[in-house]
Amino acid sequence: MTRRRILGLLASAVLLIAQAPAFGQETHPAPLKVLFIGNSYTSVNDLPAVVAGLAEAAGGRKIEVDRHLVGGCTLEKHVKDQKAIDKIRAEKWDVVVLQEQSLRPVIDRQSMHEFSRLLDAEVKKQGAKTIFYLTWARQHIPDMQEGADPAKSPEYAKVMYGISGVSKTTDLETWCQQQKAGLVGGLNGAYLDIAKELGAGVAPVGIAWKMALATDPPFVLHNPDKSHPNPTGTYLAACVFYATLLDASPVGLPGKIQQGDKVLADIPDDQAKRLQEIAWGAVKPVPRKAAPSPFILGADISWVQEQEDQGTRFSDHGQQKDILTILKDNGFNWIRLRVFVNPQAPKGYSNKGYCDLDHTLKMAKRVTAAGMGFLLDFHYSDTWADPGHQVKPAAWADLHGAELEKAVHDHTQSIMAALKQQGAAPDIVQIGNEISNGFLWPDGNVWKSGKWDVFCGLIKAGIAGAKEVDPAVKTMIHLAWGGQNAQSRSFLDKALAQGVEFDILGQSYYPKWHGTLDELKANLMDLAGRYKQDIMVVEYSVPNIREINDIVHGLPGEKGLGTFIWEPTKWEGPALFDGQGNTKPEIDVYPKMVEDYGRKR
Repeated sequence: MTRRRILGLLASAVLLIAQAPAFGQETHPAPLKVLFIGNSYTSVNDLPAVVAGLAEAAGGRKIEVDRHLVGGCTLEKHVKDQKAIDKIRAEKWDVVVLQEQSLRPVIDRQSMHEFSRLLDAEVKKQGAKTIFYLTWARQHIPDMQEGADPAKSPEYAKVMYGISGVSKTTDLETWCQQQKAGLVGGLNGAYLDIAKELGAGVAPVGIAWKMALATDPPFVLHNPDKSHPNPTGTYLAACVFYATLLDASPVGLPGKIQQGDKVLADIPDDQAKRLQEIAWGAVKPVPRKAAPSPFILGADISWVQEQEDQGTRFSDHGQQKDILTILKDNGFNWIRLRVFVNPQAPKGYSNKGYCDLDHTLKMAKRVTAAGMGFLLDFHYSDTWADPGHQVKPAAWADLHGAELEKAVHDHTQSIMAALKQQGAAPDIVQIGNEISNGFLWPDGNVWKSGKWDVFCGLIKAGIAGAKEVDPAVKTMIHLAWGGQNAQSRSFLDKALAQGVEFDILGQSYYPKWHGTLDELKANLMDLAGRYKQDIMVVEYSVPNIREINDIVHGLPGEKGLGTFIWEPTKWEGPALFDGQGNTKPEIDVYPKMVEDYGRKR
């Protein structure tokens, strides 16, 4: 999991904690009541007491702690022996901290998530908030923290396989396939993903540990057993919890913490200050410069390279600038690019190769250098893919079944790997473009064949290819039913029933095809309440720019991530630029949206 993705997920998790009413803003707030559920990673050096001691030393809001800690215990065991649940129900907690056994997130991610959901449900019933204790990698297995592809890191896979204890029943290759999500996502991915799903918080202790271990000279945080924390490691963990629970910097707090005559921590002042700074840096990472607003205001500008090669120069109010500079100056923070399999093939999109891998690499590099978010739109075709056209690439014409799935997987993986290698990996990927009626026809044509298993197998192959390169990349399913609720629901229900797992639902909305604004709003409101996925309008244009963005921005639970206007330099007028590349008055609505949405979010 890349640091950029970690910070994005972590910022959301921390924000949930900071905004929680239970954390109070009173002049004399009541103590924050926190229950720790976990094992020896929490009990060694009495982490809860050190956290409470830091709050006491700060002189502000106090933290009252209790604990249910059993050595080596998994969340599954905590659920099954009932004592942890009884403890959750016993008192009125503000926060319940959940810490999984140190290996389980990597070697059995599915189980960790299953029992996290059960415990979180109990926490919510009591009106409390869950915070996950994101732990650290064992000293001799550093790949545990951020994960690694077992195919590319076979020694890591062998070590984890040996630790898992399943060698008598399952061979290494089978086990790696079964546990690939955990191996690739690592501790960070396992904790951050379940926290996002449940709307829970995260105390990013493992992330802070990795930062501290990378200093020169590095801090020593592990016990001699290479697993548990030494007192310095516990102190860093406590600083992370202090910052997470109280949304306050621990910098300046003492390194020596006592409870009566008992010394809980005794860290030299210079080391304590550095650990405090690391903890605060992990909890409150510096925000990306890309976004003037947390709401995505994006543009698909895949035609721009061709326009520039034909001599178009873009200007804003008479001043010639790079197109990305103009868009950023007007509040845009994301760019969407489409990529074809082979646009130079017979009947392909472009005999000059526009929107192929080479062109996409060049444009993606510009987008990343501009500090903007990047959405990559896979057209699994040599030419336009939309609800009425989903032609298989010429090179794949004779491929079917597992061979076609492999082609989808390998193509997706190779594009992602090339982008990642040049430091321009996408933040979001679309697995197909407007796939309302399927894609890769005739094999994936659900409109005619109704073979949802075949179609969804192809989707899953694309998702797997993307995730193998970047486990934390967000995946999108893109439909062209902005105002059609029944069709949207039918598609999603069938895809989800086939086990398709994705993060974002993208919709196209053009009034002449997709209904009225009221129908768009009704559809998106229903989908936001019905499904866990976030929502975007990933294609739209003039004339209803503000109305469309207001609808998405206003979705409940901040599930409306944002929008992308489609080809504003080329299409519908063009929408925001004239034929000579000059901005039009229509672009002025975007800075206003940044201002308004910035106040609301």
